[in-house]
Amino acid sequence: MSTREIISVSRHLGFRVRWAAGILFLNLGAIVFEGIGIGIFLPILEFMNTSGDLASLSENSQMWKTIIQAFQTMSVPLTLGTLLAVAFCSLLIRQAFTYCRLIYLARTQAQFVWTVRNLAFRRFIGATMVYHDGVQAGDFVNEISIELERAASCITSVIIYAGYLLLCAIYAVALFVMSPSMTVIAVGVIVLAVACLQVLLQRTRNVGLALTDANQHVSRFLVERLKSVRFVRLSGTQDAESAAMSQMTNEQRHQNVALLGLKAIVSVLIEPMVVGVAFIILYLAIDNFGLGLEQVLIFFLVGMRLLPVVKESTLIRQGILGSMASLEILNRRLRELEQTQDEDDGHREFANLRQGIRFDRVIYSYAGGSATVPALRDVSMFIPAGKMTALVGPSGAGKSTLVDLLPRLREIDGGEIFFDAESLTSFKKNSLRAGIAYAPQEAQLFNVPAREHISYGRADATVEEIVEAARLARADAFLSDLPSGYDTMLGENGSRLSGGQRQRLDLARALISRAPILILDEPTSNLDAESEFEFRKALDGIRAKGDITIILIGHRLSTIAAADQIVVLQEGAVTETGTHAELIRQNGWYAKALEKQSDRTLHAVENM
Repeated sequence: MSTREIISVSRHLGFRVRWAAGILFLNLGAIVFEGIGIGIFLPILEFMNTSGDLASLSENSQMWKTIIQAFQTMSVPLTLGTLLAVAFCSLLIRQAFTYCRLIYLARTQAQFVWTVRNLAFRRFIGATMVYHDGVQAGDFVNEISIELERAASCITSVIIYAGYLLLCAIYAVALFVMSPSMTVIAVGVIVLAVACLQVLLQRTRNVGLALTDANQHVSRFLVERLKSVRFVRLSGTQDAESAAMSQMTNEQRHQNVALLGLKAIVSVLIEPMVVGVAFIILYLAIDNFGLGLEQVLIFFLVGMRLLPVVKESTLIRQGILGSMASLEILNRRLRELEQTQDEDDGHREFANLRQGIRFDRVIYSYAGGSATVPALRDVSMFIPAGKMTALVGPSGAGKSTLVDLLPRLREIDGGEIFFDAESLTSFKKNSLRAGIAYAPQEAQLFNVPAREHISYGRADATVEEIVEAARLARADAFLSDLPSGYDTMLGENGSRLSGGQRQRLDLARALISRAPILILDEPTSNLDAESEFEFRKALDGIRAKGDITIILIGHRLSTIAAADQIVVLQEGAVTETGTHAELIRQNGWYAKALEKQSDRTLHAVENM
């Protein structure tokens, strides 16, 4: 990635031109006053050498004529003291510019990181479900934390590097004015010295890539394992997982140390190179070029001041090469997210469901590498409004995929879905999703107060609405018994509640939206008999209201036996439709599955 490409990428990521201009301006201010501070030493030395004889100084020197005119214009006496004061004031002003640049740089970098991090998160949650099917959360976490910080450093380093190159150019011009021959020799030797470091700089680029890859592996591993601590401990694999973590972090450490080692080598080598060049030039200046003592001292002073500049600019370039991979991977991620945003092409507002939902020969397939995996095949069915429809079938039959189509989390590949007489695609997605409440199989609970979870998505909900939703979900009794009632913190993933309580609490969250459609995805699969009974009671209360269309995915057939309609899906196709009694008479998959579940239950009771 070239400097031009870095600039182009930084602008795409939102790094503003005025930020770069501000950094360069402050850097230029520091450079100008540093030049004045160093340049004033030649007049000071000449003033001291002539004992302050201004007439002789100005006789053959245009520089002195200009200096004398400037002091007369400001009505300031030209003395050794005033010349030293000018040099000192130039140093102070340079330091003020440097301080402002450092503060502005820090704020700019923090602002950029904040902007990109929020942009990335907004795009991530706004991406299509097809994109999320293949994304690894650990990679994304690493990119918006570690890699983003390194990418920001890469961009600002390019700007600082440009400032250092400008400073080097100004110093080179100053030296060239004093002695063109010496300057050409000095520049040639310095360029040759830096070229000798090119191999180390290229190795820095490769190590930077390896470090980014190691960071990705560690973040990916952490995110996956932190979500599965209970599973790891019950499996007795703590030692194996710890060893795997140790191996990956060791690789991360190795690459980080390698990168720091390369920076240390360059830092150590560049200084003796430049000092050697300075000494050679000093020798040549006195022995071969016949410069006066004042000019030699100034030349040497500028050359020595150029030493840390060359050293720092080389280290900055090395830092850019080391963090370039972070910028590339972050840019690639944001471009992917930009291209996979879930665009809204609807134009109608969804308010209510009067007749029902009709599927007409619906087809949907998942992308699986170079092939596609069919999930729904020619599905035709009707879900009546205000009733409870249960979707059952073996695992992988397409039940969850089917309900994902309703809020348009996924787009059908063929066929049509109608809400009443209107095509599903004619509704605005935000409006559609606001009209569909969803409670997953595993309740997603954050460590927040219970009332905050119930009102998630309804920030304007009143206390009365929160309590009413909890009562309808049969959650009010246990919430009231908690230490702080509705203000009790739930713990991570609701660890302070039982499985049944978590499920009913999440049902209250779904109900408070007052959505006309309620989707329940296997809500009782992880519940004991008592919790399932409580949940079924809550479901009966919701059905009694008669204004909510309930779509229930269930594996426990006892939960869905009272549904107004049961639809059986097998291998992505509808194979049976009817009430519980009707499906028993058909003696198909549903009847056989019910018989197997009943046999297992009876067998378990007999062996108690």
